[in-house]
Amino acid sequence: MKAARVILEALKREGVDTIFGFPGGVLLPLYDALYDFPEIKHILARHEQGAGHAADGYARASGKVGVCMATGTSRAPATPPTATPGLRARWASAWPPPAPAPPTW
Repeated sequence: MKAARVILEALKREGVDTIFGFPGGVLLPLYDALYDFPEIKHILARHEQGAGHAADGYARASGKVGVCMATGTSRAPATPPTATPGLRARWASAWPPPAPAPPTW
């Protein structure tokens, strides 16, 4: 079984029915495998950070798991843009709010 199928099977078992994403590069096999999972809907984002914010908003509005997937290159990695919405969501949902990190001077 290919890794793309394993990932989609795991998402399906977790009850994921919507994925927000920005295709490219290493994710193309996963996008190809999506055709075999008609119960999982894909919503195309304009950029990586938009996918993260859409998944966050979806999770807050629906109470379901919000999933985003994006890829980057060595010149423009996708991790910072997709991590920002997740960190913002974590900060907003934490009570009491997490303390800011102390300065490291």
